[in-house]
Amino acid sequence: MRIIKIHNKLDIRLDNIFIPIPKTGSTSLKCFINQSNISFLPHPDKHASMKMFIQHYNIRKILDAFSFTIVRNPYDRLVSLYFHILRRHKENNLHHIHDPDLQGEVPEESFRDFVFNQLERCVTLTKQQSHMILHPQTDWILYRKKKIVKRILKFEDIFFKDPSKLKHILNIKENFQLSHLNKTNHKKWPSYYDHSTQEFVYKIYEKDFALLKYSKKILTK
Repeated sequence: MRIIKIHNKLDIRLDNIFIPIPKTGSTSLKCFINQSNISFLPHPDKHASMKMFIQHYNIRKILDAFSFTIVRNPYDRLVSLYFHILRRHKENNLHHIHDPDLQGEVPEESFRDFVFNQLERCVTLTKQQSHMILHPQTDWILYRKKKIVKRILKFEDIFFKDPSKLKHILNIKENFQLSHLNKTNHKKWPSYYDHSTQEFVYKIYEKDFALLKYSKKILTK
């Protein structure tokens, strides 16, 4: 249980909820959490959205809990998703719920082909399944168009700029290290974009860029 202090009153104990958005370091975070003595509300789906947590429990319990998630630059996340899907497709190991219904010879596709041949179709044709991995990150965060999750952390901060930030937020005293697990191997993500792919991906994930405060521009330095 997470413990917080409100002014000088008694401590209040809160349930904890982690919203595990695919390819934002959620596997690493779960491993990190398992090393601590913090309790989290469980959910049978490994990538449950805020909506799914509310449906599984109830809105009051969720609102009373301390909820947080990790988000990632949409451009970077899509490159990671592409290589993740590519690997699982080659292994014939696509998840029947979370992974997209792909068409064609995906292992032979370039990232550019994947963007124009698969991305929009997979996002628009499965709109009812908000936990599909190619969907915008805001699908995991919003409930009835409102941001219910209490704290949004950035992948770039947690894994590169300030790893201690997570321990501070979760009030973890032990000397646990956050390792980046299940990561994909590829070149730096800006190298996969040209102007047309950038514009197309921005259109698909425009809500993510706005709500999560990521720039449309791709910095190549």
